[in-house]
Amino acid sequence: MTGRIRATLPLVGQPTILVQSPLEDLWHDYEHFIQQARQNAADVPETMFLHMRFLRAALLFLFAYAEGVTSRWIHEVRAKRRQQGKKIDKPLLNSLVRRMEYLTEAAQISASSLNLKAVKEVRDLWVHFTASTRNNDINDVSSKMEKIYDWLSLSVVQQAATDTVNWMSQVSKALGVERHPESGKLANTLASALGRATKSVNSGL
Repeated sequence: MTGRIRATLPLVGQPTILVQSPLEDLWHDYEHFIQQARQNAADVPETMFLHMRFLRAALLFLFAYAEGVTSRWIHEVRAKRRQQGKKIDKPLLNSLVRRMEYLTEAAQISASSLNLKAVKEVRDLWVHFTASTRNNDINDVSSKMEKIYDWLSLSVVQQAATDTVNWMSQVSKALGVERHPESGKLANTLASALGRATKSVNSGL
């Protein structure tokens, strides 16, 4: 599924095709915010808060993208197996790490270079933020406050993105699935089918 496709076909004037892909948008969101983080220094008082703000956004969008891609892939893998008459196993896949492990096994590839558990813990500290701990120990609370800032860095987020994309490339090739529909290509195909000059607006821009 691509997302949303809309075409405006006026009797006079240039037709417009709009193609939106949620997964592609999430990936470009990550790219935008990681670029903004790079452009705002982490060690300069005037920009350090902007750096961290953009870094948090990049981290959250990266994981949102990974969640979406892996969920889509598992649906496609199971659909193919169902068509082939194979038994569909339904293990508990309620976390990103478990879905990635499932897909790694399905693709029969090595995932030795993929280790998102550490950076996922950083993500979880922000997504499920709370100032308390189970036993409300003041030392644990203080440690948590230190981790939430000290563990988040440009290199950590960029490495997580590199590892994720490399893993996705391997799985994509092995299983014959794509990370996300390329809205630009689809928009061009639709524009060509109309047979006249068409303005294309899509998630790939």
